Amino acid sequence: MKNKCYREQITEHDCGPTAFVNALIYLFNRDEIPAEVVRRVYEYTMDWPKSGSTSIVAMKMLANWLNLYKTKKFSISCEVIEGKDVIFKKKFLTQEDHSSCGILFVKFDRNHWHFITFLFEKDDFAYCFDPYPRLKLKSDSWEWMPEDSDGCNLKINLDYLNTKRSDKPFRAGKSEDRFFVLIKRRSKCKTRNRKQITRPQHNN
Repeated sequence: MKNKCYREQITEHDCGPTAFVNALIYLFNRDEIPAEVVRRVYEYTMDWPKSGSTSIVAMKMLANWLNLYKTKKFSISCEVIEGKDVIFKKKFLTQEDHSSCGILFVKFDRNHWHFITFLFEKDDFAYCFDPYPRLKLKSDSWEWMPEDSDGCNLKINLDYLNTKRSDKPFRAGKSEDRFFVLIKRRSKCKTRNRKQITRPQHNN
């Protein structure tokens, strides 16, 4: 697989499993991801029958299962971070070896929440992949990325993301609403095609 191809949602509600699958794609090559892991992602998520969406409890259960699952090629750690501890100024996603990423819970609009994949941070921006892109929306604090940005389709200003309010898209919300899963690859990383790990260069 020469280039990373991240997934968009196939329904209105499957942002949770899609964001998790995209995290796995970021961290691993295709031949390193066990089919059992993908099965478990969908087994645990989309646990709210009425809406078909994913609860925080389900994401915690999935993270716990992934911490215990291990093969020769696949091993990760999932750290659930909640509340006031979710703040994006610690520079924990700047690794150049693509050894970590995260699942971020953000506002979708005024009334709904949404899971996206936080890939890395650079120059005061979080570079992400949103499985439900809304290209007609615009903001001074976040912007959609061009198609040639090596996988990222969204960047969000970290100060905007950190603002403790819940009224606008892509904010992490008030302290009591915040949720993040930090995912780190523990198994040894294979040599990868240079093109698939090149990060976008932008002047901010």
